[in-house]
Amino acid sequence: MRSGTRTMSMDAVWKQLSCPSLWEESNGLPCIPMPLSVASNVFDELDASPTPWHRVLDMISVAYAYCTHKRQADAIALLRDCYVYLLPQPYCQHDCALLKQYRPAMRHVLDSFWAVLEWGRTEATTPSPMLLAFINTITPFQHLSPDLQAAVHAIHGGVTKIQHDVALSYLERCIMMNRLEGEWHWMKGNSFWCGDSAVEHLRMAHRLRPGPHTALTLAENLPLDKCRAEVAELLGEVLRLYPDHPYVLSHAGRLLLRVHGKTKTMFAEAERLLLRCRAAIGDRCFLRLRLGYLIQEQGGRADEAKRHYETACRLNPADAGNIRMNYMGDYSNCVPISLDNLSRMFK
Repeated sequence: MRSGTRTMSMDAVWKQLSCPSLWEESNGLPCIPMPLSVASNVFDELDASPTPWHRVLDMISVAYAYCTHKRQADAIALLRDCYVYLLPQPYCQHDCALLKQYRPAMRHVLDSFWAVLEWGRTEATTPSPMLLAFINTITPFQHLSPDLQAAVHAIHGGVTKIQHDVALSYLERCIMMNRLEGEWHWMKGNSFWCGDSAVEHLRMAHRLRPGPHTALTLAENLPLDKCRAEVAELLGEVLRLYPDHPYVLSHAGRLLLRVHGKTKTMFAEAERLLLRCRAAIGDRCFLRLRLGYLIQEQGGRADEAKRHYETACRLNPADAGNIRMNYMGDYSNCVPISLDNLSRMFK
């Protein structure tokens, strides 16, 4: 929301809506957007999302990053794509149970976000009559059912996942409101800061709402020394049920190596899965990085791995500096840390 333009008469209106531009955390600070380099990585992986629900959630996160970095046109284009995913069948060709069940919650967030963006495009201190009429069609958050409110909290937690403590607080809230929704358990169990309870939440997620992501994430988090048979069973299940799913093709390879060992046969199979994913969704930075790392891990193919990393830099120039530093060991573009450099950064 534009600073300095909100009027007292509009405060009550905005408080009925929920979106990243309106969210304020308990410390009074606004929702912090992901950096553009992170947003570029999230955008790069959209076609490998586990479900359309996850894709729309990530598009909202990227759109918020764009609009806070003065890329409103790109943000609006992403939000339009989000609306397409909310269209009922047969207009939208997907069958996503999460979007079907929580469509009003996702629509509430999207409409709220659209209203704020539209107001930001004008110079008026109050919304136009047309925009006010649109805002009046948005169901206030307080009028949503508890399950839909929980879904809005889950969206909040997903958008703020770079703020680990904030994200966890909203995910815990939505689980308290609806303990039988497996997706909320998956989001919490998949959180970096979930801790020792991660496996418990991931088991709940896979039992309540199984999907390609629930099986793989649970398998990745189970201790191999105690649960090797279960991990192998989950891996076999996901490859059998979702053999052509881009999320599975891009994630199952590392689990194959974990379960069956880093043998020549397993490396070849992991590489084959990544190449099948690339054939399905096209060339992507994240696939080039995984191919490069996989090849580098085998040894003897350093030049081939380097070519993958260089292609990744071209495909995602916003993150090229990080790729060169973290994957290629190239620190030439790093600014040495010194007192003089730090003082210049904060001037």
